[in-house]
Amino acid sequence: MLLHIGKISLKYKRLLRKINSHGIFSRKAFFNAIESKNRTYIPTYFQGKIVPSLTHNKGLFISKKFLKKRCDRNGFYRSRSGITFHLQGDILSTLKYLIRIRPTGLTAMEAKKYCNRECYRSLSQIEALEHYTFETIDGQKVFFYKPKKKKQLKNRLVDSAIKDSFEPDSSDSEIPLEDVSDSLKEIIQDPLSHRQMMIGFLKVHLGSPWRQLDRQMKHIPRYRTIAGIKGNENIHYTTLNNYFLTLSIADLEDLFKQLVSHLRSKNVITGKYLAMDATHLFAW
Repeated sequence: MLLHIGKISLKYKRLLRKINSHGIFSRKAFFNAIESKNRTYIPTYFQGKIVPSLTHNKGLFISKKFLKKRCDRNGFYRSRSGITFHLQGDILSTLKYLIRIRPTGLTAMEAKKYCNRECYRSLSQIEALEHYTFETIDGQKVFFYKPKKKKQLKNRLVDSAIKDSFEPDSSDSEIPLEDVSDSLKEIIQDPLSHRQMMIGFLKVHLGSPWRQLDRQMKHIPRYRTIAGIKGNENIHYTTLNNYFLTLSIADLEDLFKQLVSHLRSKNVITGKYLAMDATHLFAW
């Protein structure tokens, strides 16, 4: 009996040396080598020493020793053919790790880029876990680690705003919000009315629901300055909503004409034809 166990142990050691040397080893070759009919159970000797692939239906193993030497800073190793591995091993553990370490949380699209596969099913499992949660931002679920959620959410909103707020190229037709705000100040000359208009412009510019706009206004100083909101003011999303609902369509149309004229006089915009989509006004 002891001799038989010794032979098995020696066979396992030789196989592990081979896997460490080759790096990636097929699942079929592994179970054939250990002469096991149970293709789902990994013997205790190999547990923690080999890692299954996240892609290719878990059809390959990689030596953890090999993986540690070659993985990127996020713990991933990808072969030239697209086979993807992670130090955490399975897809659920990998996604939980990413949610914990990423400063802005994790979306399904971002998870796919990391793992080289769809992750919707695994992320839906994470929804029910105690230490994880999600928020819907810009129409997609963003997963957060509860102890870090406040900071991750703030980073997500700020990063999203930075990506959307780069100055346009000279060939671009987008008007910087600061120019719109400055012109409206000169036209309206009433701080409250100016605030009403700029909050409406921000909502359209960012494409944010009112609740999300409320969070963006709290965390991004640029938007507060554009809307004329002082640093110590705490504006709730229902208040933001009520501001814009008080404006009539006729007032908006008249103001739009004045704004265009003022922006042209300052050479912010040029052109012969200008138009306004009224469906957006009614949608607001």
